[in-house]
Amino acid sequence: MFALAGTLLASCLHAVVFPGAFGLDGLDLKYLFVVLGNIPAALSLGLLVSLRARKSAHRMPRGASVLAFWFGVAVGLGGLIGSWFTNHGGPGEGWRFAVPVVTALLLLLALQVQKLGAPSFRFVCFFSGAGVAAALILMFGIGASELRLASRDPQAQPFPVATTAAEGPDVLLISIDTLRAADLLRSDIPTPAIDVLAQRSLRADYALSPGPSATPSYMGLLSGKPTLQTGTRISEGSYTPHSNATSLVEDFREAGWLTLGVGWDSLVDDQEFVAKGFDIFQNLASIDSRIELRHYAQRGSWLGWILPSPIDSKILGWLSKQRIHGLEEDLRLMLLGRSPGAATTRLAEDYLSQLSTHQSPYFFFLHFVDLHQPYLPDPRFQGKLTADATLPSAYRDELHLPTITDHISADLQSGSEEAKVAAEYLHLRYLEELMFVDECIGRVLAAVDQSKRPTVIVLTSNHGELFGEHNQMAHPEEVYEELLRVPLLIAGPNVEPENMESSPYLTDVIPTIMGLCGLEIPAGLEGRNLLAPTVSPRFHVATGASTIAVYDGNWKTVFEHHGLAIENAKLKPIAVFNLVDPVTPHFNLLNQGVEVTSSQVVEASQWIRRQLGDFEAVAK
Repeated sequence: MFALAGTLLASCLHAVVFPGAFGLDGLDLKYLFVVLGNIPAALSLGLLVSLRARKSAHRMPRGASVLAFWFGVAVGLGGLIGSWFTNHGGPGEGWRFAVPVVTALLLLLALQVQKLGAPSFRFVCFFSGAGVAAALILMFGIGASELRLASRDPQAQPFPVATTAAEGPDVLLISIDTLRAADLLRSDIPTPAIDVLAQRSLRADYALSPGPSATPSYMGLLSGKPTLQTGTRISEGSYTPHSNATSLVEDFREAGWLTLGVGWDSLVDDQEFVAKGFDIFQNLASIDSRIELRHYAQRGSWLGWILPSPIDSKILGWLSKQRIHGLEEDLRLMLLGRSPGAATTRLAEDYLSQLSTHQSPYFFFLHFVDLHQPYLPDPRFQGKLTADATLPSAYRDELHLPTITDHISADLQSGSEEAKVAAEYLHLRYLEELMFVDECIGRVLAAVDQSKRPTVIVLTSNHGELFGEHNQMAHPEEVYEELLRVPLLIAGPNVEPENMESSPYLTDVIPTIMGLCGLEIPAGLEGRNLLAPTVSPRFHVATGASTIAVYDGNWKTVFEHHGLAIENAKLKPIAVFNLVDPVTPHFNLLNQGVEVTSSQVVEASQWIRRQLGDFEAVAK
């Protein structure tokens, strides 16, 4: 009883500050209270302590109760601290043992703090009884009716009246998360809506992203500056503060455009920057974040740790389904992480209907996240490409979980043939998601055409994805071409449909839109107007966790960096590629016995240092 009371007290704190739980409503906290598994762990521990106390009751019965209470606190706090280590400590199976290891250390500490005493027996009986009763009630249904009230389909918000008169075309900037440039060019994948848009667009075989993950890509897109100037090189953590980074969306709003952002992305590290300059910014991932709790619970809770896989996944999946039982099918799928494009499209259509009646032009940033892992195609498209393909049995239980790509990556690096088959299977599911997103985009473009307003339409992505290339999956923080090459289509008034001669950068997108809208492009940007007269060649930089790639025309130099943005940062060249060489476009010339002049390496290194110096001067 005392052990249970101590655990319940710690579990209340655990549920409130569990990874991904901040800002959630009472429903999710109740859900967490069950899936953390602290209560059965505490009951087991209390039973052991009780058995031990019976043997030594003649010596110290009260002492055993006090110790049981603090042991219960240790179980709850061990799960809390261990869950944060497990989910944020780093990669590898070793972190899976954080919950029991931390708990063991706290149990030792409990032996020292038991002298502080414990609550009264009356309090313990009442608190434990109420807690167990509440847990048993929550186990059946987990408040589905509350979820129905808490998660209504998002509604369009009214726009403010523009304070500045503006003349110019509307802007629709569409971003498709993790879309590889090469996959959009495939003739065997039906994407009719995007194909029609491409026929009337200025188009590139690919554009280069400033990074292989969401945050640096978003910041480069919206600021027109490379990662060395925005201060963000990877999604989780930045090497210098980027409070001075400005969004070009603010220029549109100041010029009189109504600015709107709609998307679904809980993975962006700097949500505040992404929302800068928008009159309305709706991130639908506030609903999606509830699904993340299932992933966190499997990796860092007593329930997820004690139960063997795949039993833990199945039980957590059942509990998750109970939370959303009885909802309308499309909303239920959305909450399970499937087909978020359906909700995104409906909201976009509502906004476009409202915007078509405004005299002011608008800037609409629309982001689709469906292609992001886990790869869960809309039911109407699932099987279109995978009907004759099979996922090896070793990965089937993880198909609906983000961990599947980690599992496949680990097996790819050990040379598993099954992992290669699994990577190909997931690639097909990813392409089925692309087919669904194409349908969504077709609906959005139809709404734009119906308004008959002049509109600049741009389609691009933030970064690419790996499906077995380099023996990896998803988008690790590396500067591989498959991760940095994204599609780019630009259509609208005064845009001639043709292919670009050279590869643009993602930082060019909004400066080009500004040129088409007659706005002055701020000085000091890497990004430039792609429709302006040709300017001198320029460098482009893309950054990963420990590498940085510098593009200079046809050459790509990759550096390993240490102490980036610190004076005398160490930069070690580890690869040089000639990207247009038909024989060795992706071979490291430094390892091929080919003589490479040092000027490329020296100039790229000097350019990096100049960029860092410019940023430090601005940041100060």
